[in-house]
Amino acid sequence: MTNLTITATDVRPIEIVEQMTIPAGETITAGQVCIPDATTAKAMKTNASEAVARPGVALTSATANFPTTLLLRGLLYLGAALAGMAYHAKVWISGTDGAMSDADPSKNEVQTLTFGGTPTGGTFTLTFGGQTTGAIAYNATSATVQTAMEALSTIGLGNILVTGTTLPDQVLTATFVNDLGKQPVGAITATLTSLTGGAPTCVIAESVAGVYGYVLGEVEPVPAETTPLKALRIGA
Repeated sequence: MTNLTITATDVRPIEIVEQMTIPAGETITAGQVCIPDATTAKAMKTNASEAVARPGVALTSATANFPTTLLLRGLLYLGAALAGMAYHAKVWISGTDGAMSDADPSKNEVQTLTFGGTPTGGTFTLTFGGQTTGAIAYNATSATVQTAMEALSTIGLGNILVTGTTLPDQVLTATFVNDLGKQPVGAITATLTSLTGGAPTCVIAESVAGVYGYVLGEVEPVPAETTPLKALRIGA
């Protein structure tokens, strides 16, 4: 479970529609956002078969007079945390740092493959998620590399875009999209032992980290004596 703090001086539940008791042993502080883990895509697990697959806000006795719970649906006042957002705006949270905003923070993962040396023949392979491509020629085009990677069961057709021109003296850019887009993914690795000539190298780097973005709720006006307060409507 990933627990990330809402920046708010005052957290008050106004309406509770659905809640879940925080499992014993979980470390929760008042006002924390519980978002799905980047690996499991689950907010928390109390046993092997019970999990919450959507974000919620943890409430404790510091913010309300009931045992520690995870608010999954309802209305929540967050002090000044929503002050800069328009009424009825969607509120997103980043799966990386838990920051709230009215813009989607999601990013596609981008990795660069920088080839060096002067290979004159042979093949190489690429591995992702425990699966390895077939042999790729030393002078393959980016389209050929993309096809080889899409054949992996851990990637699949249409889930990676490889750009660049023709190897070996090129930088290829691999962007994870569609089913693998807008989330962190594992690193690609290369095996060059079947290349010949020219001391070939391949440096693979993450140029853009993949980021999950979650819609936590929507900004809703709450009647007040003067200007309506801005509250967060969580869930449907």
